[in-house]
Amino acid sequence: EADKRWASNFGFGVIRHALDDGYRVEKMMETTVYDQACYGIKVIDKSGGETEFAIAKSDFKIRKVAFDTPRGWHERIYSEYFEKSEFNWLQSGKVELSYQGVKSNDVFWTDFTVNEKLDDQLFILQ
Repeated sequence: EADKRWASNFGFGVIRHALDDGYRVEKMMETTVYDQACYGIKVIDKSGGETEFAIAKSDFKIRKVAFDTPRGWHERIYSEYFEKSEFNWLQSGKVELSYQGVKSNDVFWTDFTVNEKLDDQLFILQ
């Protein structure tokens, strides 16, 4: 079930709401992700769900996200960021996913588009 739930969800959306009403942000211990020094923060959503972030001190990119899922503690490590000059967007080129400390898979991106028109038929459940 957890695999289906997260199969196409590689973002870190809760951080976009961290300063909204009903959310809380707590400072955590500083950490490292692949030898990169990171700030640690925790975002607590309206229902009490907690998401931990490691944010690189050098460039403020999100390097790690961790949260509880039906399958257990889930961690994502983001790296190989890239961008395109025509978009105001920064894309992680690699995401490493693990559950309960065991790596399950890597996901790679080589390209992206922003605000591309998608056919409504893509969103109809068959």
